Amino acid sequence: MVHRGRQRKYNENSFIHRVLITMIFISVSRANDSLKMENYAMVCSEFLECQKCAKHALCSWSLDQQRCLITPPNLGNLTVNVEGHCPQFTVPKKSVLRDELFSYTVVVSNDKNDFVRYLQDRKITCHLDDERLAGYVLNDEIKCNTKRLAAQRDKRFKALMIYHYYITIDDGIILRYNNDSDNYFVYYDHECNGTTRDDECVTCAWNEYGYKNYYKRCSARNRCVGRYEYYAKWHVGNYTAVMDHADGGGGGVRLECADAEIRSVDPMTAPWLGGTTVRFTVVNHHVMAEDKEVSVTVAGRECSEPKMWQLPDDPRLTAVSCTVMPAAATDRHRNHEGPVRLQYTGDPPKVTVTSALVVGLVDPVITDMSPRCGSAAGGTVLRIGGRFLDAGTTLRVSVGDYATCQPVALFPDQLLCVTGPAAVTGPTAARVNVVFDGQLSKYVGDGSVVFTYAAVPALDPASRSRASLRAARRSSCAAVTSPVCGTPCCTCTTARGCTTPVAGWSTTRWPCAERPNSRTATWTRPRP
Repeated sequence: MVHRGRQRKYNENSFIHRVLITMIFISVSRANDSLKMENYAMVCSEFLECQKCAKHALCSWSLDQQRCLITPPNLGNLTVNVEGHCPQFTVPKKSVLRDELFSYTVVVSNDKNDFVRYLQDRKITCHLDDERLAGYVLNDEIKCNTKRLAAQRDKRFKALMIYHYYITIDDGIILRYNNDSDNYFVYYDHECNGTTRDDECVTCAWNEYGYKNYYKRCSARNRCVGRYEYYAKWHVGNYTAVMDHADGGGGGVRLECADAEIRSVDPMTAPWLGGTTVRFTVVNHHVMAEDKEVSVTVAGRECSEPKMWQLPDDPRLTAVSCTVMPAAATDRHRNHEGPVRLQYTGDPPKVTVTSALVVGLVDPVITDMSPRCGSAAGGTVLRIGGRFLDAGTTLRVSVGDYATCQPVALFPDQLLCVTGPAAVTGPTAARVNVVFDGQLSKYVGDGSVVFTYAAVPALDPASRSRASLRAARRSSCAAVTSPVCGTPCCTCTTARGCTTPVAGWSTTRWPCAERPNSRTATWTRPRP
């Protein structure tokens, strides 16, 4: 029997424990909620313009603060949380001639929150590099006082200059545009044809690692300004210029834009040992490579002897091919991946173009094979299974030193090939070898799995009639189905063909006359 005093004390302690557990649970929940809110705030703060911000349900764009915040419980008139309600900013005139009075103008449209009306009562300041000009609002436009541009900042390029322009509200809040390119305009010292002035040029504006970047390069074939190259970057938070921008800093310039990008990389996997020919296309490579040295890396590995040719269907596209170099003695990494990088070096800045696609350097594995016996006359379809079997661009399969096996179908986990005739006098076993891109050699089952050839009966030269030939074929198949092989490998149906069942595939007929005879035959992947 439990004493009542003890029972009361037990109940009191139990109640206290429940209260403590509840308090701890509430504290942990609040801590988790606080952590989630901090994470949400961090995510929202990364968006620097209205449309990207308002795409996310948890984020809203503050028009008066020009930044992305966590969506508040009560939305004010100057808060946007629907992408379609974001105001649009466009700069209709982005160029100026020497000695011309220039006024920077921003047109505001889709103004569903009366943002222009709000700006009418604010102080507008226009920033032209390090110079400040007064601004004002007129109807649906933000205008800056006029400025005459005559001085040249860089004597190397007299015909063309790039200026950085932006607008602040109340001296501290930067007006964030929909398109970063609207922050730049071009100065020309002579009249240029507006439709062709950017021919043979690459123009890129992008944000990266807390900086906004601008790069422009024109080839000598440009009729307006000729050869020209310019790069600059600013802190994305306050638009202050980075002074060491001329050479892009220690790492050079890493371009991110559609005017200079790598496309259609092939193949997507390659043997880690090297030797693979990689092909890809580049936009405006002929502009970027003019008077520059070009080098290529694939997944961090040097790709040697790059060859380039322009594609006739699109003069902006250049095809590039190069060969992945063998791994260094200290580089034994297998099964890793990385992008294709094209680097242009010469006069500063050093420029790198990186592919969005990645290439895997892999170590193919061959695990099994069927059937494991066949006629010495050839024509047996081998199914070879494994991983990364489609790595590289060329493939050679051989059965011992007796014959090749011509690849006819290739997938990441399966290879089909047709055996050629082998000069053997009796049942002969041989290892099956696969060589990728002439460098990496692999045996089925690491050499433990063999293919057994059955001899083909000799034909009497005096009796090579069609009936004799059919009889010889049948004898050959009988030899294949002998106890040497253990199980039937094929069934000859006519003198001109042999049907071979392959696991997972429908029965396929391979004409005897079309069997590969070359012992050095190499299968090459068709170009995409």
